[in-house]
Parts: sequence; structure tokens; C-alpha cells
Amino acid sequence: MENKEKKNGFLGFIENVWFYHKWQILVGALIIMFLGIATVQCIGKVSPEITVLFVGDMDIGADREQIVEEFGYTATDLNGNGEVDLSFAFFSLNDPDVASKFNTEIMVGDHHVYIVNDKYFEKLLIGNALAPLSDVLGHTPENTEGEGYGIRLKYLDVSETEGFDSIDRNSILCFRCNGDKRADYEGGTDLYKNNFKFIKALLNYKGDVQRESVSLLQIGKQSLYAETVYELEHSVFNIGKKFDAEHTALLNYEELKLITNSKGVLEFGESEQATVSEISKGNKIMVVSGEVYEYLKDKNALISFEELGIKLGADGEEYGIKLSEIADDKVTDVTETPGFKHLDGEMYLCGTADIDGYTADMLTYLRKWTEG
Repeated sequence: MENKEKKNGFLGFIENVWFYHKWQILVGALIIMFLGIATVQCIGKVSPEITVLFVGDMDIGADREQIVEEFGYTATDLNGNGEVDLSFAFFSLNDPDVASKFNTEIMVGDHHVYIVNDKYFEKLLIGNALAPLSDVLGHTPENTEGEGYGIRLKYLDVSETEGFDSIDRNSILCFRCNGDKRADYEGGTDLYKNNFKFIKALLNYKGDVQRESVSLLQIGKQSLYAETVYELEHSVFNIGKKFDAEHTALLNYEELKLITNSKGVLEFGESEQATVSEISKGNKIMVVSGEVYEYLKDKNALISFEELGIKLGADGEEYGIKLSEIADDKVTDVTETPGFKHLDGEMYLCGTADIDGYTADMLTYLRKWTEG
């Protein structure tokens, strides 16, 4: 062991202390430094007044300022900094740990407003983590999911506002309970009350855009997955916006899958024809197989494209056009948009004899829309 002759005086005392205890001094200094940094961070940390958790494909946290600007009035400034601070947490669906993170959130998280897809909405329902929207509004709104515990953004005007317009329109907005599957405002914390008022404002928001229902009926060999139907909805929404910014299209999709024989030919006998005749009434856009198209044309169940001012295809068909004929290699057309690109190119785009209003307009938009 190294020895050192002790020195007298104050400087000697310092040298001796350093020589024999320098490692203890260094470790102690580091501990004090880390504690100081942690204290400063805790003092500087801002506790949010509104807490939102979004589970999806894209982080929209950059839009939180616009959301606060529009809806921050609903919250009380809890930390006294003169501002409303919004925590907009994002769990990416591409994160392999998203499921475990979400389960932890349900158990111990402090987010109260959720925006999630179908899978995670189901998790919230199973975990009894949600309050019915009627607890917030005093009544159950139309078009809810899970028997009143959530609602898709596409049914809310808030989906058109900056920030929320970046979120998948089929995402479900819901609210965390603070009791036995209930939202108890009076018994809630100040943070819970803020979030209660925030989601109430989102649900009640009324914009200037008029929502229009558009029915699309698909008849043929195909049956579309739910994800493909969502893509169709998104494409119809975007195409409608390009031609008419004052209206918002809400797609109502329905389908009839016809049976095929061992040779892949549709079985389209009297029973199937009767069903097709019945469901092909009303105000609808249709995408149908060749057999169904010819049958409906002979029954005078289709509207003339010329009557709607729609350009005919190269084959001169007056009542419809094959999707493959719409395709244009020089531009992006409707057959290349999400949802529509999964439909058989031999199917016909057409409209019922009773088509009118915005649905008729949408049929013309689908026919002529291009990009690029």
C-alpha cells in the first residue's frame, strides 16, 4: 500500500484528505451531481392538463399545438404555467412491444382519452377500462361501437379539424372509466375532469362540412376483408374531397358474394337473380360482375351514363364501364387507389336507376378522378 508523509497546515490537511479519500470524494460528487440534475428535471417537468393515447400507424404529436388551439379552452390550467399542456402519446402498431405497452397502460397508465383501432378497442372493452359515451354526453350518440362505448372518427365533425384529420377515420374514440365501467365526473381528479370536458367537446364539435352517405354495392365472386372496405371508404372520402370540399362522403358498403361452380363460373339462376333485383334498388353505386351487369341492364335497373354526363368506355357501353377500361397507364386512376385496386378488373362500375344527389355525383367523380 502506498504511504505518504502527512503535511501540516490547511493545505496539508486538504492534500492528506484527497490522498486517502479521493475515491469516496469522487463518488460522492457524482451522486450529488446526478441528484441535482434529477431535481432540476423534476422541477422543469410539466404535468399535462389533457392526456390522449393514440394507437396507430403514424405519430401526429406534431399537431398537438393545433389541437390545443382548437380545444384547449375545455381544460383548467392545473400546473399554473399559464398554458394548457396536451400529452398526445403514440403507440406504433409497428412496435413489436405495443401489446405489452398497451396492457401496462390499461393497468397503471394515466391517459384518459383513447383513439384506437378495432383490435385495441376490443382490448379496452375486455379489460372493462371504458365508460359509455352516454356518461359524457347524457345520451348515446348514433353510430357507436361496442354498444355505446366508442365511436369512429368518421362520424364526428372533429375528424375534419387540423390534427385529427391526419388520423385514420376508422379509428375509434373512447373514454376511460374511473369507476365500475362508468365516468364519474364529480368523483374524478382534476386531470380526469379536464379530460372529461375535452372528449365532450370533441363529441359535440360541429364544423361547416356537410356529411353525405354514399352506398356502394359489390356483387360478384369476391368478398372483401374489413381492412379492404376501410381502404375503399378512405378512397371515396379523398376523391370526394377533391371535387367537393364542402361535403364529406361516408361510405356504406354492402356486398353479395355469388357462388361459383367447379369451373369458376358464377351460378346465377332464378334465386340469385331475384336477390340481385331486390338489393339493386335505391340510391346506390354498384360494382358488379359481367353476368350481373347484363342482367340488370336488361331489367332497366341501371341509369344511363349519358344521363349523368359520364364519359363512356371504349366499348360504348351506355350503362357501365369495366374497371379495366378506366385504367390509364399515364395517370393514377380510381382502379389504383386503396380498396378499389383489389377489385376484379372485369367488374363493371355502374349506378342504380334511382341514383341521385351526392351519390350520383360520386359516381361521376369515381369515373373521372385521376392524379399525376
